Amino acid sequence: MLSKSIIEQNPWWRTISFGKIDYDIEKYQKMMVHFSRKIPVLAKGKIYFIKGPRRSGKTIWLKLYIKHLIENGEDPLSILYLSCDRIPIVSYVQLMNIIREYLNIYKRETNFILIDEITRVNKWSYALKGLKDSGALENCVTVVTGSIPLLLTKGAELMPGRGVEGGEYYLTPASFRKYVKALADEKTRRVLEEKSFSLNESIENIAEKISGTLPYIAEIDEFFYKYLQTGGFPEVVDAFLRKEKPVEEALEILLNYILGDIAKENRDPDIAKAVLIEVSKTLSSIITYATLARRIGVSLDTIKDHVKILKEMLVIALLGKFDFTTKTSILRGGIKAYFTDIGFYYAIKTFSEGKSYNQVINETLTVEKTSLIVENIVVSHIVQHGRIPKLREPDTFIGYIKNKKETDILYKRQDGTLVEIEVKYRYEIKLPPVKRAKETVIISKDSFSYDKNKRVLIAPASIFLALLEDCEKSL
Repeated sequence: MLSKSIIEQNPWWRTISFGKIDYDIEKYQKMMVHFSRKIPVLAKGKIYFIKGPRRSGKTIWLKLYIKHLIENGEDPLSILYLSCDRIPIVSYVQLMNIIREYLNIYKRETNFILIDEITRVNKWSYALKGLKDSGALENCVTVVTGSIPLLLTKGAELMPGRGVEGGEYYLTPASFRKYVKALADEKTRRVLEEKSFSLNESIENIAEKISGTLPYIAEIDEFFYKYLQTGGFPEVVDAFLRKEKPVEEALEILLNYILGDIAKENRDPDIAKAVLIEVSKTLSSIITYATLARRIGVSLDTIKDHVKILKEMLVIALLGKFDFTTKTSILRGGIKAYFTDIGFYYAIKTFSEGKSYNQVINETLTVEKTSLIVENIVVSHIVQHGRIPKLREPDTFIGYIKNKKETDILYKRQDGTLVEIEVKYRYEIKLPPVKRAKETVIISKDSFSYDKNKRVLIAPASIFLALLEDCEKSL
């Protein structure tokens, strides 16, 4: 049956001006900055999966999609939204019955079934599989979201040939590119559109586009310094820009959601928190699982399990040592761990050390430490840039290599060629004495040069990240 709580979740059934009474849309409209998100054309009969960490904006995207549908002439009654976080759906049978009952009452030529945080329902994939096999979803556009991507992927794998193929998208915290496009003037936004690049392009093309954007470096640098302090979580950015409420509040909400989800997955939040503390202490350093286990005081298997779930929740990204034989990274032995958004770093530092956000910022963005934060942001952006669901996961295209005293990043393009990437966020840059790839990109503080013979590009971090395209499956 359609309960009162379900009806209340769908206010557009009563009024198309639901933005005035919908909690999520009303909260979104009050924010100081709105990050642009893609709304792809979604087909009837298919099931789409949107993956992303908590608080990245998946719920808002669904609500904006609903608004887009209604503004483009869809019947408001043709749209069903269910939040599995906000109403108690205790079984997949109950989920099936809700959707069947809705379709019996409001069946249209096309219906839109939107289910938020579906992984909260035990055996949720059985519900979609049963509905799909019975033909109930043939005239429906079905979209589901989840904060633990692996659970969505495993669920999709249980439904082969049922319209799930090619339907995975990522919705992650705003990249620096999205950040600049949201805050910059129209002229700068136009330049970002014209000069954007993919790492699959030749280094000559990338150098040309970056050089053409250098006249805007002062403005882009200002945005970059702000981004260094927040990352791309909408609520953290809003609190930082608004200055009316402490940023600590947004960071605490972010951390509590992550640790709460850890508990719901029958893992220990204290161990997960300890792992995040160690990641914050070892940014850019190579560390082993055995070392993590010893420092935290738990077994090796326990550490691997908690690191894996944090990786699956898109909280951390792991880089293994790059194997030149297989051209993949090996996530055994020494690994390098980074936060997928620097907001996670500030959240764990603030609440593990009992310091204010401003204290953490003042201690972090120093001459000595800023380069580590920039490296984290560069790596997380490249990981997201190169990722294609199922087809191209990070360990297949990015890893680290040891170069005497330094470790650098190797990125494998889709054609198999390699690009070596070094982060040297300082004023004086020396060219690398030894290269493992034919092309090298050095991420600098504000220097630019391109040596065509040596195929070495030195590019300012702010412009490099502002022009780096989001992944094709990123919303």
